[in-house]
Amino acid sequence: MIANSVVVRFLVNESLVRELRENAIGPVNDQLDISLIADKVGPLPPPPPRGAGEIQGLLRRTYETISVGGARVPEAADRFVAEAARTLERAG
Repeated sequence: MIANSVVVRFLVNESLVRELRENAIGPVNDQLDISLIADKVGPLPPPPPRGAGEIQGLLRRTYETISVGGARVPEAADRFVAEAARTLERAG
């Protein structure tokens, strides 16, 4: 999925540069200047913390276990918290 996004971004970028060249009054750089839109966008969100994906999977498994009657909520919650704490500790 990431590779496809990179390809699409490259193709869009190439298309924009080609269009700019065709319609430009002056010279056009091959690289689009991000500073032209910097005042219109905010900062990137921070990356998720280490272990976030693993905890998300753990939460999904916990929900599924409860929903099929494999565990009661209090026991499943205790197990989730303990496993999540181990995951965060391991991820450091």
